[in-house]
Amino acid sequence: MTISDFIEQLLQSTDKIHQSAKNNLVQQGSEICTHLYQYSDACTLISVWAYGVVREVLGAEIKDLVWKENRLHFHANSAMTEQLENLFMPQLAEKIRRCASTVWRLMFSLLEASDE
Repeated sequence: MTISDFIEQLLQSTDKIHQSAKNNLVQQGSEICTHLYQYSDACTLISVWAYGVVREVLGAEIKDLVWKENRLHFHANSAMTEQLENLFMPQLAEKIRRCASTVWRLMFSLLEASDE
């Protein structure tokens, strides 16, 4: 049995005796990932994995944002700059803040990083 198999079985277990170990694993999950990232043989693998997770989450949020039901659809070739600035951008910012919280946090963390 591999460590990965063990973790998967532990997390899927409904046995109450495993609950404490499951809680501990969940609470320390980010610390485990940090240790793997700091280990030179695993750094690239963890980076690729993390990038894939973030891309999947952000991609899903962006798809949700551009649904016609969210009224963020517009025709780029007929949109005028003034329309975008006055009407669309404030609406977009509010929709992103409410409906795509990961995208919102990423945008602000990148903006903060550019100020440094």
